[in-house]
Amino acid sequence: MRTILSSILATAILMGAQPSMAEDQSHVEKLKATKKCEGCDLIGSNLTGMNLQGADLYRARLSGADLTGADLQGAYLRRTDLKGANLTNANLTGVNLTDANLKNANLTAADLYRTRLSGADLTGADLQGAYLRGTDLKGANLTNANLTGVNLTDANLKNANLTAADLTEANLEYATICKTTMPDGTVRNNNC
Repeated sequence: MRTILSSILATAILMGAQPSMAEDQSHVEKLKATKKCEGCDLIGSNLTGMNLQGADLYRARLSGADLTGADLQGAYLRRTDLKGANLTNANLTGVNLTDANLKNANLTAADLYRTRLSGADLTGADLQGAYLRGTDLKGANLTNANLTGVNLTDANLKNANLTAADLTEANLEYATICKTTMPDGTVRNNNC
């Protein structure tokens, strides 16, 4: 049995069989034409600078996608997989990213003003210089996130996990810090 499986695997490798890792081009075209692509496969897509204002990408798979400079203002990305995506300088103002997967995503200098990130997983995300004023991060996981120089004024960090996050020069003025796990592992209850 092992010999048969080994032969099949060797044949598949020699014939160039590869798992599907690229986006479904028809889904990219659908997104461009309609700005609606719920559950679409956009893994690794190049969407640099694209105007996606108000787009509906509920549960879309955008892991590894390049959204550098994209305009996603007001878009619906609830439960979207953006693991490892590049959102550098993206406009995410008012976007719904509730329960989204943003592990290891690059959000450097992104505009996240009044964005909903409640329950989102931002483990290891790079948010250096991002604008998070008024952002809802209730219950978000920001473990090991780079929050250097971010503006978190008026942000809701209730029940958020900031364990080992870098908050160097971050502005937390008027932020809701209630049952929030801080970088040193302590739990703060300042504004409950």
